[in-house]
Amino acid sequence: MSFIWSYEYQVIERVLFAALLGGLVGFEREKRGRPAGMRTHMLVCMGATVLTLASQMIADILANVPEGVRVQMDVGRVAAGIVTGVGFLGAGVIIRIHDIVRGLTTAACIWFMAAIGIVLGQGLLMLGVGATAIALVLMILFNFAARGILPVSYDELTIKASASGDDDLLLDSARQVLRKGRKRVLQWKLALAKQDDALTLRLVVRSRGRGPSPRLLHQLLALPGVKSVDWH
Repeated sequence: MSFIWSYEYQVIERVLFAALLGGLVGFEREKRGRPAGMRTHMLVCMGATVLTLASQMIADILANVPEGVRVQMDVGRVAAGIVTGVGFLGAGVIIRIHDIVRGLTTAACIWFMAAIGIVLGQGLLMLGVGATAIALVLMILFNFAARGILPVSYDELTIKASASGDDDLLLDSARQVLRKGRKRVLQWKLALAKQDDALTLRLVVRSRGRGPSPRLLHQLLALPGVKSVDWH
């Protein structure tokens, strides 16, 4: 009887650890306004722990079958199934808006919590606690470091000008203005429309930091013959 109570205490202890560690990582995600928060991470970690514990219990039961009966069970398949199932769940938090992809870190956190749940279910509490602590420290440190790092973006700039103007002069002038604004031209294409009698210059611009300033757009509009500027 004491052995049963001791084993049940260990099971409950592992599930509680899973809820605690999942809640810590989920709190960090929820604090940053991500779609998957505390409840999602807690349930994923607890679910992985419960499934791992259940597979171990079933393996113990099958180990006590009568002689002459052969039963085989691969406990590792349960862990593989958990990882596969969590992969579909993580895909649900990845959002793509045009060329911007968000939710990859949150999806990785969900996958990581499933791994922690499997570890806790195996009884490796110190490994689970240590790995979670390292993950939290890394996420917090990278959040602070990311504030001082200016992101790189690739935008398309469309300049429409009068067809009577000099296309080489327009391209050189636009490049000079962008260079002063710390923007780099990677590609360019000129097109002439007979109907609108307009010269269209399309540029692929590499920027670091925020997008174009109003001053930069006004400088482009002030170029000779320019009718409109579209930055997207």
